[in-house]
Amino acid sequence: MSIRAIIGWGFIASLILAVATASFFARQSAARGEVIADFKACVAAVEGRSEAKPIAQVCKPPIAAAALAAAKAKACDEALPADPFGAQAACTTPVKTVVAERDAARGDIIGLKAELKLTRDGQTAAIGRAESRARIEAERKAHAQDVVRRAPRDGDGLTVCDAGCMRERWGQAAVGVGKP
Repeated sequence: MSIRAIIGWGFIASLILAVATASFFARQSAARGEVIADFKACVAAVEGRSEAKPIAQVCKPPIAAAALAAAKAKACDEALPADPFGAQAACTTPVKTVVAERDAARGDIIGLKAELKLTRDGQTAAIGRAESRARIEAERKAHAQDVVRRAPRDGDGLTVCDAGCMRERWGQAAVGVGKP
């Protein structure tokens, strides 16, 4: 084989290799373009653009599931403060459980506040009654001591308390006095 033939065959082999490489890279570029187009369609669906196809059609299952969960979480977050009944429809079971526990705790708080108010009102009334009894008892004791202090005394300094003194001291008729 001559050098010309070797160079010719080498040139043909190089040309075939270049065409094969160009074909390979063209296919790779087309595949990348499809991936990019699929990615753009998925992004449009996740962003909620009107021209986009449904998320489940254009996105891979993990992405579609995550986007669906995010949409549900957003709907739940928006429903919680505004409408507790909307939360029942939009939220997951664990969130519904926490909301129900919160609502029950709020009801318990209201009941406990009412019970505490009744207890405080009862204590206030009991304290008022006790103070009234103590004041009346102190007035009676002071009156009785005043009567004894004003009562006539005998020669030894002992108090002599007749029926009138007894009536004044005790506030009632003495036993056996004034009854027929």
